[in-house]
Amino acid sequence: MNNLVDEILDTLPALLFHLDNSGQVIDVSASPFIQGHPQPPQLPCTLVDLWPKSTAAEITKAISRLALGQPPLPFSYTINSGEQQHHFKARISKQTVGFTIIALDASSELNQEQEKQHLHDQLRQNQKMEALGQLTGGIAHDFNNLLANILGYTDLALDSVESMAEGEIARYLHEVIDSGEKARDLIAQMLAFARAKPNVAVTLMPAPLVKAATKMVQTALPATISLNINSEEELPLIKIDSAQLNQMIVNLCLNARDAISEQGNIDIAITASHCRQLHCSSCQEGFEGDYVEIAITDDGDGIDPLLIERIFDPFFTTKQFKHNSGMGLSVVHGIVHDHQGHIVVDSQPGYGTTIRLFFPAITAPQERAPSRDKSPREHVNKATILVIDDEECSARLQGELLRNKGFAAVVFSDPFHAIEAYKVNPERFGLVLVDQEMPGMTGMEVAQAILHLRPQTPIILNIMQSDRDYTEQAKAIGIRALLNKPIHSERLLNTIFDLLQPKQ
Repeated sequence: MNNLVDEILDTLPALLFHLDNSGQVIDVSASPFIQGHPQPPQLPCTLVDLWPKSTAAEITKAISRLALGQPPLPFSYTINSGEQQHHFKARISKQTVGFTIIALDASSELNQEQEKQHLHDQLRQNQKMEALGQLTGGIAHDFNNLLANILGYTDLALDSVESMAEGEIARYLHEVIDSGEKARDLIAQMLAFARAKPNVAVTLMPAPLVKAATKMVQTALPATISLNINSEEELPLIKIDSAQLNQMIVNLCLNARDAISEQGNIDIAITASHCRQLHCSSCQEGFEGDYVEIAITDDGDGIDPLLIERIFDPFFTTKQFKHNSGMGLSVVHGIVHDHQGHIVVDSQPGYGTTIRLFFPAITAPQERAPSRDKSPREHVNKATILVIDDEECSARLQGELLRNKGFAAVVFSDPFHAIEAYKVNPERFGLVLVDQEMPGMTGMEVAQAILHLRPQTPIILNIMQSDRDYTEQAKAIGIRALLNKPIHSERLLNTIFDLLQPKQ
């Protein structure tokens, strides 16, 4: 029997305890694979010499059950050994004389279960965030349409008031437009943040996007933390996906927030930087050249210099689990280096942290944002424009805007009825303005039907911002122009003027 026990213990991480009828431990056999379990000071010994009090009490109850002829129950326990925990599963059985306890080391099994649970929790959190993103996208889509109507009708009212020289009312309406445009920009950021499509790098100005991202972060900061942003004028452009830039700024600002215990500052600086012999903290390579630098500084606890090389590893975190899953800086590393950039971390414990993101600078002319043109161009003819939008309020607004500028407008909220009206007299319409997202028939399909009847018809397609790229498909069909919703009145009018302008 002893030889069989020795063979078992040589192959399994197990312990075998022999107890007499009184519950005293009289013999212990241990596998060489077992670590962390207390050894008996001498034999015989009591249960509490080998087990925590709670486990010893459980064993005592099990002995009582066996003495009454009841079946034994398995139990588990944990032994603290220094900074480590060792987990065991055990079962007690009655022998001819006394009792036997066999305990198996279950630390590896339990760790796997805990890791599995951690991954399950993370997956569930990701699913919640995906659902939140979809909800955000839906709300943003509807809110975008409302904003388009608010801004459009305010534009019309402002035009009427300005013509009557009602200065004070005009000033109020300017304030409404200013607030509406800020709300529109915020919605654009929400749509970019929530979208679930492949990332596309484009050449852009970083400062406006960084400023928009900080507006989202501001709501997550306590009043005791001040968020400041400074940007140089005439910055070079960078090439990056706007949603990913947004994601990085939000992520790093929230990290900075967590590093500040109660009260402090988060400062963001955007500058043009000519780098010489800098060392990337995440890829560990040297770099130099012309970059746009986005630096995020907090006056929080700082980072131990020995940990800086590890903070970009997946799942590595110095925070409690409730604050962060450890993926934040790993994601930032991936995004920055996907765009040929680098990261430099400057930090000292007790003196805060600066994380500097470097993106290759691109010298290109900057596109100016549209503004209200006080003297819009006169259209060259009294063209009749066909407006098709399933949102009746939006369709009416576009019709009012066009009529206000001297055009004739025929408005439909049903694309099928619109096509039938076009078939009656294609020559009547100088231009077609159609929305892409409509039930039953998309704007692309409407355009194909109209161009089949009259190929030279100028068509403008209105699309939701942050939707997939329609450029190539629209060009192939013959659509002349794409406009993002909510429609900016002057951009729409100028596009119409351009399309109706006789070719020289």
